[in-house]
Amino acid sequence: MLWWIVLGIAVAALLVLALAVAAVLRRLPRLARALLRLRRQQAQALDLREAAERLQVRLLTVQVRAERTQRRIAAMAVNRNK
Repeated sequence: MLWWIVLGIAVAALLVLALAVAAVLRRLPRLARALLRLRRQQAQALDLREAAERLQVRLLTVQVRAERTQRRIAAMAVNRNK
């Protein structure tokens, strides 16, 4: 009699385990799609970061040119007033 109780408990535990595994396996395709989406977003974020860094370098270049141009204009104004 005790053997049947132990067997019943073992079968019930295996059934609960099988249900849990089945639930996880049903979610795997959605999780895989979510992972792919996250990887694409990460790649886009890296691309945007690189573009932002290039723009920052370009901005600094333009700023240096603008300062140089302002100095030249100021020098021309001084020379014109002499």
